[in-house]
Amino acid sequence: IDPRRDPILVIHSSEASRAEILGRLESADIGPIDRSRHHTLASLRKSLHADLRLPRLLAFNATGHRLLHAECELAARNEEFPLLHPTPEHRWGEGRTRALTKLTQAFDIEDVRDWDGPGLDGFRKRLKRMGREMNGMHPLLHRRTLISALESLDSKPFTLTGIAGIVLMDQLPTLSKSDRRILLNLNRFSDLHQLCQHGEAPIGNYRLGLHGA
Repeated sequence: IDPRRDPILVIHSSEASRAEILGRLESADIGPIDRSRHHTLASLRKSLHADLRLPRLLAFNATGHRLLHAECELAARNEEFPLLHPTPEHRWGEGRTRALTKLTQAFDIEDVRDWDGPGLDGFRKRLKRMGREMNGMHPLLHRRTLISALESLDSKPFTLTGIAGIVLMDQLPTLSKSDRRILLNLNRFSDLHQLCQHGEAPIGNYRLGLHGA
């Protein structure tokens, strides 16, 4: 954090926390602060995405959802959901697209890879097809793709070059399994130290759930 020492990468718990810490550092008389060394987990994922030269993330707004639903309708007519939609002549409802979207998103966040329930395989194939057709990557596949790319990496990603280590600030106890797996992969390339505290207390309060992730 101190620019007079070897730089470290700091991962803050939220954007508000990052802004507060940077404000305190900039008000102290310690010289210029390198903001690129201060991340949240969300911004760190974006930085690693660029380092690994992964395809651009497709927008997943209302238009993106309509495109995905159209893909699912086509898949249903092509009998790609044999258990979930056994009669291709019937209409594929938008509620089914939303349900598969929520399930796939939850599995991506919690790094669930060994459960292939009805419809998931066909749904993921359609997500990949959308990525190929639109020259990008669907956000619902982002974390699993990022983790796989990190685990196949032999050299340090650019985000971690020139740093003495990583400091993980106090995170929410609900830190997702995918984020933990990303951090464990980064630990292969640089020492990672986690701070578990709340406010001015030397350690977190486990009873109140303030002990961090």
